[in-house]
Order: sequence, then C-alpha cells, then structure tokens
Amino acid sequence: MNKRKHTDTSQLSGILAELAANPSVEILDSLRGLERKTATVFTLLKASVYSIVLQQEIRDEDGGSP
Repeated sequence: MNKRKHTDTSQLSGILAELAANPSVEILDSLRGLERKTATVFTLLKASVYSIVLQQEIRDEDGGSP
C-alpha cells in the first residue's frame, strides 16, 4: 500500500511538473480571467473603503451628527 502511494505521488509530481513547464492555453486563459476578476474586486474594495473614510470625514466636519 505504501509503495502504491509513493508511485501515485511520483506520477502526480511528474504531471504537475509537465503542466508547469508547458501550461495549456486553457489554463492561461482561465488565469487571465481570474486576474481580471480579482483586479475588479480589489478596485471595488478600495472604492468602498474610500467612501467610508470620506463619509466619516464629512460627518466629523459636521460636528459628528449622523
């Protein structure tokens, strides 16, 4: 049983090494799509944080009224 796990692990390691050396077009396209989505989420997060900070500054200037 242990020998089989070692064989499976070495086969998987070989497959992963081959994929890393020669990434497929599908993987690259998927990664590009993921990168675009991540960038969009990050931009929205920054805008939300900026909006909250701006609202707090305005509230502080008005004397703290909600």
